[in-house]
Amino acid sequence: MASLAAPSAFQRSEKGDKTSPKTALIDALNDPELVQAHDPKIGQWHCYPVPLHADGFCQTLRLYVHQDGSNQEDGPSRTATGKKTRFVVTLTMSKLGAMQLDGLARSKTLDLVLRSEKQLPLTLVNEIRSSTLASFEAIGLKGSILFQSGEANWIHFHHNQPSLGVEV
Repeated sequence: MASLAAPSAFQRSEKGDKTSPKTALIDALNDPELVQAHDPKIGQWHCYPVPLHADGFCQTLRLYVHQDGSNQEDGPSRTATGKKTRFVVTLTMSKLGAMQLDGLARSKTLDLVLRSEKQLPLTLVNEIRSSTLASFEAIGLKGSILFQSGEANWIHFHHNQPSLGVEV
């Protein structure tokens, strides 16, 4: 776990600092040197590594977030839809392989694209689509979910620190 966060946060807890592990992890995840990433098409992203533990294995889910800078200013050029946030989650599933969830959130709208290395079974696609759209409706969102297989449309992130690079 210590390798997922900036050493300073864990060094504080080892020295008897009363900072909770949760606070130390949040501080580490907000470290600007740790969370900066970019891709050639969109530009700067913030990367938040999230440790996961399942079936005795640990891995890191990576959450990338990009705020649309063109809508952050006040004035007449601001659109009626408001701020847009794009996010991408990358992880590797033991049976399904590498996956990437790409989302675009706008006011009361969420559009998703689920990318997978290999074609997902049709029953799984239907279950994910059905539960996602039902969840959207239950909380008052509009939106869609699309599925893509293969790596042709994947977003490849590059980090400022080589140890954090993700090439999927």
